[in-house]
Amino acid sequence: MTQTLSDDLTLPFQIEQCDTRGRLVRLGPALDRLLSRHAYPEPVAQLVAEAVVLAATMATALKFDGTFTVQAKGDGPVSLLVADCRTPGHLRGYASFDAGRLDGLELGPGGIESIVPLLLGKGYLAFTIDPEGPDMERYQGIVELSGPTLAEAAHLYFAQSE
Repeated sequence: MTQTLSDDLTLPFQIEQCDTRGRLVRLGPALDRLLSRHAYPEPVAQLVAEAVVLAATMATALKFDGTFTVQAKGDGPVSLLVADCRTPGHLRGYASFDAGRLDGLELGPGGIESIVPLLLGKGYLAFTIDPEGPDMERYQGIVELSGPTLAEAAHLYFAQSE
């Protein structure tokens, strides 16, 4: 019997020899459906996609029922970016942007690797855990929006919080 992988999956892994744990997140149709609901210009769609994948990656690493949200707010052409993952695996993503400020922007040689400073500018990245349940409290962590990608800003958050 041949086993096939879904195009939308999260796969945790551990490499004991290297003391490394992680998650492989692959979003195909789910991300396509989410992005097709909006007429985002390509760079904004790439940013929303990265935020959704980051939210899915972090949410599935936590053991809770509720909503995990990634939110970025900046002074660039994209002023607000929100992505959340609600158990059991419901995804949402949204970006508010100024189309006039996007016109003429070029990603340059770095492409998506330098998308955060170009589109979001200076600002912050927030992670919010909103668990379900009567005695559960919301938690939020905030870090300066720095680095070329949202993943780099998330790494900064974890480096500062440890």
